[in-house]
Amino acid sequence: MTEWKGSFGVLLSRKGEKMETLTKVIQALKALIVLLELIRWFF
Repeated sequence: MTEWKGSFGVLLSRKGEKMETLTKVIQALKALIVLLELIRWFF
């Protein structure tokens, strides 16, 4: 868990375009979670 936090910290330290990429990744993850919830609901 600490390794993951460390790499996450490295990502956060490189701001600018990296932050935009991070936001896109988070949005994609949220969309994926919603999709999985829908699939679970239907099946």
